[in-house]
Amino acid sequence: MARMFGFCIILFSAMVMIACGGGGGGSSPGNPPQTATATINPGNAPAIAAAVLDASDESQFFGDLGGLAAPAGASTGTVTVGGAPVEEVTIGPEMENCAVAGTSMFSAEIADPQTLSNGDSLSFTFMQCDEGDGVVLDGGFDFLVNLFNGDVFNDTFTLDVGVTLFDLMVTEGGETNTLDGDMNLLLDTSDTLETTITINGDSLSLVSGLETATLSDYAMTISVDPVSGSSSFSISGFLSASDFTGTVEFSSNASLAVDSLGTPSSGVIVITGADGATITVRIFSAQQIQLDVDSNGDGEVDDVIMTSWSELQT
Repeated sequence: MARMFGFCIILFSAMVMIACGGGGGGSSPGNPPQTATATINPGNAPAIAAAVLDASDESQFFGDLGGLAAPAGASTGTVTVGGAPVEEVTIGPEMENCAVAGTSMFSAEIADPQTLSNGDSLSFTFMQCDEGDGVVLDGGFDFLVNLFNGDVFNDTFTLDVGVTLFDLMVTEGGETNTLDGDMNLLLDTSDTLETTITINGDSLSLVSGLETATLSDYAMTISVDPVSGSSSFSISGFLSASDFTGTVEFSSNASLAVDSLGTPSSGVIVITGADGATITVRIFSAQQIQLDVDSNGDGEVDDVIMTSWSELQT
């Protein structure tokens, strides 16, 4: 049971990272094709670019998954997937008081309480849970384990898990973010020099204060250097947000680089709106970002806007 509890703590920490960061990325077969409907012009190009860049930048939080450690005193060993399950075990629902205020509840359907197996499901529910670490949680999320192989307590493993979030609300530093939707997350830490995270899903919505954003048919691949903390990633999908009207499609033409401070440092993103209009976001550094705006979709740049990361964040 200690091993399973330890792994649940790691999954829980992963979801906190996701809720604080937001973002996501891939499309599911059978869904009707999406259409970009937002009108693009020089007036709204900075706001649209900022919304897409913000979703991209916040994806760095997924990189922290590779650095999560097991709780002190947890047992060690190797968990492998495959072979016949022992006997399905039902855990919980078990409710506990949080350290400062609120409660948390955990339940699971697992093949073996000492290992993880294909098809295991885990569920967390929080009710204004304050553990005294500066974060208050409310809402919940479910996991369905598709694949787990390796040694989680030595940070060398492969995890493929389906995640469903149910109005997961994270309050930190006076700011509240709420996430609702789905994602599939593949985390590979087997290479000590590089952690890879692949995320995709049908729909993921984020509410932060008065701002809202929804990613759909999204995909993202992130590579993290666990030593320096820097990361690079590629993204694609559709985005609608309260900062502009309609939906845009976005895709990175080159891997985007993010430094250890979380600042975008290089890369190219093409954002497409209605009638083939585009914004090509060229990131040369945090201080120099160029927006090439093609307002009528004829393939010619109509306007060039020079800006910076700080200006787009205001």
